[in-house]
Amino acid sequence: MVRSLLKRGNITLQCITVHLSKLKSRRKSYRQAKARFQRNTLEVRRNQARAVMMYRIVYGLIAIPASLYLTPNTQNTRGHGCKFRVPAGCVDAFNYSFFPTTIWIWNQLPAAVVMSPSIEAFKSRLTGIPATQTPI
Repeated sequence: MVRSLLKRGNITLQCITVHLSKLKSRRKSYRQAKARFQRNTLEVRRNQARAVMMYRIVYGLIAIPASLYLTPNTQNTRGHGCKFRVPAGCVDAFNYSFFPTTIWIWNQLPAAVVMSPSIEAFKSRLTGIPATQTPI
């Protein structure tokens, strides 16, 4: 009976060893695939999409009137000249909605990105900008 338990234990140990080696190889292949694709996190992609939509609103490429939602910020002289005041709110549902979060991202972008001549140039300059990679 002891021999059968030892045999069973040895087989179990071998199965665990094989299973662990498969897990390590899967983890390694996942890391290699992730490095190969170089995709940004979902949060970064969302922030970049917000910035692109803000570009469209500011430059009139979309039918959302900027004057209703955006108030130019004339007090701060640092950065680009196209900054907007972040609207104040008491409710988190408003504070984390599109305009407050996007204005915060927009105000942190460099002048070269904000003053891009076209939407394609804006998108290409937006990649790798730290303002779109910080959590809101």
